[in-house]
Amino acid sequence: DDTERERLRAEGWHFSSDKRKAIATTDEEVDPLHLVCRSGALASPTVLGVLRSLTRPVEMKARALLAVATLAEKDHGRGIVLSQGGADVVVRAMREGANHSTLAANGCAALANLALGEGASKVLAAQGVEATLEAMAAHAGHALRRVRAHRRPRHRQQRGACHAYVVELV
Repeated sequence: DDTERERLRAEGWHFSSDKRKAIATTDEEVDPLHLVCRSGALASPTVLGVLRSLTRPVEMKARALLAVATLAEKDHGRGIVLSQGGADVVVRAMREGANHSTLAANGCAALANLALGEGASKVLAAQGVEATLEAMAAHAGHALRRVRAHRRPRHRQQRGACHAYVVELV
């Protein structure tokens, strides 16, 4: 319904059919997952840019990996991320932040989702399996702790809100 779309646009939502770019920002505090929820696959260049950056904090890169995992849940988003070199970017970010357990967990989730369907060959070529095994070996002590993953809406008050899997070590 066009009226509903216009109302959502007025609230700041973006649709892939709009042929617009995602919200461009250089703000160090931007949450990559929030950006994906607002702009969908249009946010992939910005999210991958966070992962490519040498100056972004590891916590932001962990959120960016969670954003990639969210984008890669669906065929459309997965295809866009893979076409932009997403598998290589995820592996590099995982290796650069190898000591950060949340980054490792989110990176594993991103690689798992990117490997679905025809993405498996790109994840294999990017050494995604090796990166996953390295992350598991580096954080083997966390295996004794309970891991809780749940799906929650980012904007609870809105119907059809973007959901994200949140992985927490408890």
